[in-house]
Amino acid sequence: MLFKPTQLLAALLMHVLLLGLLLGGVQCSAKPKPPEVIEASLLNPEQIGQPPPKPEPAKPEPPKPEPPKPEPPKPEPPKPEPPKEDPRKAEEAARQKVEQARLENERLLAQKAEAEALRVKAEAEALAKREAEELVRKTQEEEKQRKLAEEERKRKEEEAKRLAEEKARQDALQKQLQAEEDARVAKIIGAVQQTWQQQLSAAIARNWRRPPGLPNGLRCKVEIELLPNGMVRNVRVLRSSGVPAFDDSVVTAVLKSSPLPLPSDPRAFVAELAPTFDPALLESLGR
Repeated sequence: MLFKPTQLLAALLMHVLLLGLLLGGVQCSAKPKPPEVIEASLLNPEQIGQPPPKPEPAKPEPPKPEPPKPEPPKPEPPKPEPPKEDPRKAEEAARQKVEQARLENERLLAQKAEAEALRVKAEAEALAKREAEELVRKTQEEEKQRKLAEEERKRKEEEAKRLAEEKARQDALQKQLQAEEDARVAKIIGAVQQTWQQQLSAAIARNWRRPPGLPNGLRCKVEIELLPNGMVRNVRVLRSSGVPAFDDSVVTAVLKSSPLPLPSDPRAFVAELAPTFDPALLESLGR
């Protein structure tokens, strides 16, 4: 394996830095403190009770020896320079590397493109399948809804037809019953009105006075307007008998008879009457 000059120089600087750190750690370590010297002197029994002797002056401490200086590191012997490579070989190797990288890149791109194409194809097929399934589902659902709507329409038509037929039957029955009821009421009212007409004629005949020299065979038709309480509101001649005296006698008799009798059934009451009188009928009813 060949080393470049820059690599050798970096390794040399690294060794020098490590050696400096080791030496600095030795110099910076704390120096041991020498033990203190305690001086003492013995006393004789004769010296007891005498003043103590003056202390001798302290001797100066001897100078402390300096620590040995570290020896400078010995430089490492220079390493032999690696043999120089042939620039043509290096250029060829670099060209081959570039070519290999290009081919590898092209292979990866082709592989990626193929994978992407497969993915796009799979997604397109899956989308087409989902769309086809959704179309089938929608078609089936629409057909189902159409059938349900058709069935509902037929059911409503049949129900409407049945109701119409039932209503027609009910109306026909109601009309028949109403016609029967109207005929029955009309018969009753007709009988009541016939009786009421006789009562009216009798009431008017009782108040009629025959004019002198009046011949028989005369006929006078009058219109009588009645109030609900039987009071005569108005009376007028519709068809004259040709003899004003007879016409006037009939009008006078009607006015004197107010209030006229009412029918037994209120339904038979008629506000406008048009009876016809002749002298013979009035005389027979007024007796």
